[in-house]
Amino acid sequence: MPERLSHTMSRQEPPDSAALRAAPAPVLAVNRLGISIAGRQVLHDVTFSLPRRASLAIIGPNGSGKTLLLSALLGLLPASGSFQWSAGTRLGYVPQKVAADVRLPLRTGELLHAKARIQRLPEADVKTTVEWAGLEPLLEQKVGTLSSGQLQKVLIAFAMAGSPDVLLVDEPTSSLDELAEEHIFELLNRARHERGMTVILVSHDLTLVRDTATHVLCVGGGTASFGTAAEMLVPEVLERVYRQPVEFHEHRMERQA
Repeated sequence: MPERLSHTMSRQEPPDSAALRAAPAPVLAVNRLGISIAGRQVLHDVTFSLPRRASLAIIGPNGSGKTLLLSALLGLLPASGSFQWSAGTRLGYVPQKVAADVRLPLRTGELLHAKARIQRLPEADVKTTVEWAGLEPLLEQKVGTLSSGQLQKVLIAFAMAGSPDVLLVDEPTSSLDELAEEHIFELLNRARHERGMTVILVSHDLTLVRDTATHVLCVGGGTASFGTAAEMLVPEVLERVYRQPVEFHEHRMERQA
């Protein structure tokens, strides 16, 4: 997938040197970012700073611009304002939907090794990722015959080959049952805790977001508000964003610190 390490459209004043020494540099800094589609402004003045190894969930109603924001951060969509990834940041991306024809003569292992050849990754890197994600039983299976949950695991492993610093994931559980959802969120949790990655995901499942995210960006009405999960996942904030009461339902996952 294409990597975009920085995108700056406006000059910013340097931060206070004492403050810079006191706090580690964020992995991502966004300043007054705006997105317009066909002359209509979808988002404006999006500003936040994300620490390394955080798990950021982007939430909000349908059509609020969550996927557009993710695309802008990947450098795939023009945007006003500015955003800056920390120097040397490597990005991995898992798209929302990938349709694989059942007749496609491509096996899971061949897909992963193709990325290794294109990006000149060591074969050991693919082997480590396969073992980490538990994909050994799927290597000989054709991609088009994988279940939705299996395919999502393969796409996450595909994005993680090459050891990115940040994993951006768009609606990873949109077509999965509850058990498969939990397995995918568990895999993303492990990416952060075991491999030191920062995870940025778009999700509609507020319960799993509550159980796994460290930070939340609420998108709605053309604006966005940012804070810790404890600050944002409260009734008054969620009802303002979704414009209706929001309820959580219980999953079996346990929150990791």
